[in-house]
Parts: sequence; C-alpha cells; structure tokens
Amino acid sequence: MKNNFIKQTAIYATAIAVSLGAVSCSKLDEKVFGSKSIATASAGASTADLASVYGQLNQLAGQYGWHALQVHSTDELLGPTRGTDWDDFGTWRKIHLHAVDGAHNQIFDTWNGLNSALFQATLVAEKSTGAAQAEGKFLRAFFASQVMDIYGQVPYRSATAGPDDIPEVKTRAQAYDWIMKDVDDAIAALPSYGTGADMHKANKQAAQFLKARLLLNKAVYKAAPTAPAGPYTFDAADMNAVVGLIDAITASGKFKLSPAYWDNFKWDNYTASTELILSRATNGPGKATQTGGNAGVTWATGMGTHYNQAFSGWNGFTTTSDFYNSFGDGDKRKYDSLGKMTEVSGFNAGFLAGQQYKYVDGKKSNREGSFWFSISFHF
Repeated sequence: MKNNFIKQTAIYATAIAVSLGAVSCSKLDEKVFGSKSIATASAGASTADLASVYGQLNQLAGQYGWHALQVHSTDELLGPTRGTDWDDFGTWRKIHLHAVDGAHNQIFDTWNGLNSALFQATLVAEKSTGAAQAEGKFLRAFFASQVMDIYGQVPYRSATAGPDDIPEVKTRAQAYDWIMKDVDDAIAALPSYGTGADMHKANKQAAQFLKARLLLNKAVYKAAPTAPAGPYTFDAADMNAVVGLIDAITASGKFKLSPAYWDNFKWDNYTASTELILSRATNGPGKATQTGGNAGVTWATGMGTHYNQAFSGWNGFTTTSDFYNSFGDGDKRKYDSLGKMTEVSGFNAGFLAGQQYKYVDGKKSNREGSFWFSISFHF
C-alpha cells in the first residue's frame, strides 16, 4: 500500500506539471471592463460611511485591544492564570510586565484596528462637506490621537491615495499639530450638545474636551523622541487654555458633576448621568439607540464571578492590592450599594472583595465562593 501510494502521487504530480506547462504556453488576452480604487470609489462620503466610523468606537470596549493596553499595563488591572485558564500564552502577563514588542497580539491588533478607523474617518473628513465633514474631522482627530498616544507616530493616507501608495508617517510632534487642526475645525463647525447633536454624535463640547486633553499633554507629545521620559515643561498658556475649555463646556449649561459617582456607569447612564459628553450606546433593553456597542463583558458578572455562580462569569481579571488600598474606606468609588442591582443580585458597585452574597426571596444568603480584589466595571 505504501509503494502504491507513492507511485500514484508521482503520477498525479506529473499530470499537474503537464497541465501547468500547457497553460503557460497559451496567450492570455486580457480585456479590462473597469476598475475601482480608493481614489475613485466615490465622489463623497455617505451616511453609511459616517456610521461605519462611529461603529469603530466599539473596538474601545471589551477585554481586548485598546482597553487591554490602557489598563493591563497599569496597577489597575491584572490578568492572573487560574489553574489552566487565562494564561493565553502570556498575553496579559506581558502587558502588565511591560514586556511586549511589536509582534505582541494586542499591540498588533490595536494598531490595525485604530488605523483602520483612522483611514475610514479620513475618507469622511476629506470626501464629505458640511456637518458630516465636521464629524469626520473630529473622529479622525480622536482616532489619530489614540495612535499618537500609544505608538508615538501616526501613518497618514489621503482619501485620494492609490492602494499602492506608501503612507506618510507623521512623527508625534507632527501628528499633534495635524490633529489639533482637525480639532479646531470641528469646534468651529460642530453643533453644541442638545442643539443638533446628542451624546451619541460628535458635538462641540466633545471636541473642546478632546482639545483640552491634547493641550494637557502637549509637553509630552511635542517633546523630542530622544527624550521620551522627560523632564517636560508644561507651558502656562496651555494650562490656562485647558481651564478655559473646561469652563466653556460647563458654561454650556448641559453638564455638571453627577451627585452619585456610579450614575456615570449604570445601565441607564444615558439618562442618569449629567457628565457624559460623548458615549457609545450598548446593546441591551431600554436603550433609545442601539449602536452595537457591547461593554457587558467588563461587568462584574462577566469577569469577577465564577462560572458556576449566578450570574455566571469568567473568574478572570482582578486588580492589585496596591491599587485597591489606594482607595480609603468610605470612598464610594471603592464600594457602593447600587439601587435596583444590589438588592436583586447581591453585587455592589466597585470592587468585589471578600465574601459575596446573593438574595433569595429578598433575603441575603451566602454566595458560594469568595473573590478577593475582583474588580468590576458597570456600564
């Protein structure tokens, strides 16, 4: 059988080679009926194009990518290996230990995701006019600022660039000036919150806040690449401009600090919070707008609980003791009972520390298992 198999394979290989040889001797007459490129695909950006750029904001929620790089690299979040679970070839551990390189999956995927969003926003910013262009410029500035912040440089391809054109790579300082131009254009053209725009669309106050964030870190972004660790000199004029922008947002009369901190993260935060300027609606009941965002995986019931509990979870990410202890006793951000949730599920808002409980017929009973320093995010 073994010899027959080898002989038959050889015969098939010879037949394939003869067939390829016969094809290679034929002349191919190519007839081009038309072509499309990035430059000629459309004269202007459509509503669907703009909606797809907003949809790119969904990549910022969840356990992977942008979110992972932001929090796993700090004391705030830790991805321990539990038994045989959650090692994931060291993905989370390497981020936490700052032992990543360009081949790390989260670095690679975040780069691709953000730059995909950046180019989609560029198509809208450079192919549309009026309100759509202003929204496109804001979204391009937002995504470009994330690329600049994480990677220290920003690739740029114009909307008219051909598919084979090599993108321009802007340094961090160059990217800052380019981004700031988009932000200023957006501030001038976008409607104010509540007068033509809501928290689910780019608005003037969102652009003002983005500018304030950029100015607050200008000394870092404009510093020479050879001195990434500083020291930095923060210009007083920039800091005064930050204060002026935040004062302008407050003066709009649309925003104020929420009396209850957790109102900003509740399931109905789109009505309960008085702080949200721009947000992405998540899937779930009671939402006025369904936009495909899904932050549910970062709930305590997704990460902090064990799979055999109610609510079932992943028994996954946690936080460090240093971060937990940085919150004083009585700090509502550390622990708070949340109406319509705690008395139903037994879960508090904030950290899940120590013995957890569930409610049966309105009475507290022991919840199986205990979880120490399991962080919970509520949206």
